[in-house]
Amino acid sequence: MTLKYKVGLILIVVFILSGLGNYAIQRFIIYPSFIALEREEAHKDLQRCVEAIKREVYHLSSLCRDWSSWNDTYDFIESRSENYIKSNLVLNTFTGNEINLIYIIDIDGRVVWGEIYNLETESTMELPGFPRDALQKTHPIISRMIGKGAASDIEISGVFMTEQWPLLIASRQILTSDSEGPVRGFLVMGRFLNDKIVKTLVEQTEVSFTIFPTKGNALPEAVREIPKRLTNGSPYLIEEKGHDNILIYTIYPDVKGRLSLLVQAKKLRNISHKGYVTMSYA
Repeated sequence: MTLKYKVGLILIVVFILSGLGNYAIQRFIIYPSFIALEREEAHKDLQRCVEAIKREVYHLSSLCRDWSSWNDTYDFIESRSENYIKSNLVLNTFTGNEINLIYIIDIDGRVVWGEIYNLETESTMELPGFPRDALQKTHPIISRMIGKGAASDIEISGVFMTEQWPLLIASRQILTSDSEGPVRGFLVMGRFLNDKIVKTLVEQTEVSFTIFPTKGNALPEAVREIPKRLTNGSPYLIEEKGHDNILIYTIYPDVKGRLSLLVQAKKLRNISHKGYVTMSYA
C-alpha cells in the first residue's frame, strides 16, 4: 500500500468521522436546545392566557369595589330606593360595562335586587345557582363574608361554573364611600367567559387558546383524559401534534379551588423547524 493511498484513506476516515461527530453534536446537543426553547415559549404563551383571564377577574373586582364602597349602594340596602334602581340598575349599566350579573344581597343572604342579562339578546335570563329570593349562607360567592360584621375588605373573585358558560365573578362587602362599616350586605358582579370574551383575549395575547369547561361531560373526547394527567406538582402538560403544532394545557380553578376550566394553548412549531433546517444544513 503506497503512502499516497494511506494518506487518502486517512483523510477519508477523518472526514467521515468529522461528519458523524458534527451530526451527533447537531442532533443530540444543538437541536434539543431548539426543542427546549420551543417548549419554554409555549409555556410562556399559556401563562399569558391564564394571566389574561386573571386580568379580566381583576377588572371586574375593581368595578365591584367601586360600587360596593359607595354611599348610594350602602343606603340602598335599607331604603330600597327606586331612584337608585332607575339611575344605576338599568340595561345600559350591564351593556356599557359588559356585565351579565348584578346581585345586591343583605347581610343575611336575602336578595335585595338581582338581575342576569344575556347581552347578545339584551334579555333577562335565569341561572340555577342564583335564585331570586336568597342565597344560602354556604354559597361560595358569599360564604367567607357572611358573619363578618366589621369592614374587613374581604373579596371573593374568580370563576363560578354555571349551566350556560363559565362566569367570572366578584363579590365584596357593601360599605360606605370611606370603606367603613358596619357591613350592610354584599355586591356581586358577574361576566360570562363566553366565546366573544375568549376571542377578545386571544386578540390581546396574540396566542391561539381555547377554554374547555370541565363540568359534567363538557370536555371533548380528545382532551377528556388531560385533567387526570395534571397535578399540583406538574400543572402543565405539553403535547406535540405532528410537525406543525405544539399543544400545552393547564387547569384554571373556580372560586372554591376546584377544577373548573381546562386551558389549551396552541403554538406553531416554528422554532423546532428552524432548528431542523439548521441541523440539516450543517
